[in-house]
Amino acid sequence: MINFWLKQAIKEKKLLSIMIIALFLAVSPVFVFSNEYQKVFVDGDVSSSGDGSFNHPYKTINEALRKVRENGKIFIAKGTYRENLRLGDGIEIYGTGSKENVVIRAKDNDESTVVMGDETKIEKVTIKGGKNGIKVKNDSKVSIKKCLIKDSKGDGINIEGDGIKKSRAVYIAENEIKDNGYSGIYSGKRRLTIEDNRIENNDGDGIDIEKGSRVWAEGNYVNKNRKSGIKISVDESNIWIKSNSIRYNKREGIEVSFYGKLGNVEISKSKIFNNGNYGITRLQRNLSTAVGLDGSYLKLSSENTVTGNNIGQISSVILIK
Repeated sequence: MINFWLKQAIKEKKLLSIMIIALFLAVSPVFVFSNEYQKVFVDGDVSSSGDGSFNHPYKTINEALRKVRENGKIFIAKGTYRENLRLGDGIEIYGTGSKENVVIRAKDNDESTVVMGDETKIEKVTIKGGKNGIKVKNDSKVSIKKCLIKDSKGDGINIEGDGIKKSRAVYIAENEIKDNGYSGIYSGKRRLTIEDNRIENNDGDGIDIEKGSRVWAEGNYVNKNRKSGIKISVDESNIWIKSNSIRYNKREGIEVSFYGKLGNVEISKSKIFNNGNYGITRLQRNLSTAVGLDGSYLKLSSENTVTGNNIGQISSVILIK
């Protein structure tokens, strides 16, 4: 825009206009080209809050959230931040160094510690306490990576149902999700990728996914949860569970339910050891005959290793009316 007006002034030979624009460009390059609110910095150890620059960071994450532009990035220095956060659309949060260096601890345990909006990311932080550790809103595509999520009153990650569109996909990878008051991950009907996480010692299920979901779960360690390791439903779902380790959960290794609507669940190359009930339990609900879980809609690869489970390895189809 500046170049346009400069060319016009030269064309029209307006000397005064040329001089004013030239002076503006000389003394105000930061204003014209500044990216100062696209990337902002936070350090809780500074004595007073600055302008969000690297040398003068904000003192709190919430101040950064108020000032950062849409689609901006927030970089957080080592420390503990007692705050509840709501990430507006497009905001990305990054911790410094390992995930243990930056701790976001709920100020209000009756609210989720972090609420994520659309196209948001959070990486390399510890999230503690809250009603849920992370709440994913129903109109949001998000990425949660390399975080430690623990000690919430409810679910470590709670995902509202919103269908299986790619525009609402949730990506959860390389996290530790442990010691939460209910499930490690709970999701309504959603498109999910769950890869390379450790999900342990939660008071509910390790992973609990509602029917109708589209899920890829690979390379996860789902251990020592007080209910089942993984709880899923065939109905209208497409679920692939591959190369997971599912051990020492108090109830089932994997609990698969079927209410009578077509779907597809495939379990392959997984190690399902030493769970409290069956390694894989097949529950057919509200149906009078056993159909669907005998290989039609639930496919169990011979490459699974299912052994040492307390009641048995793979249950017969259990009818629950």
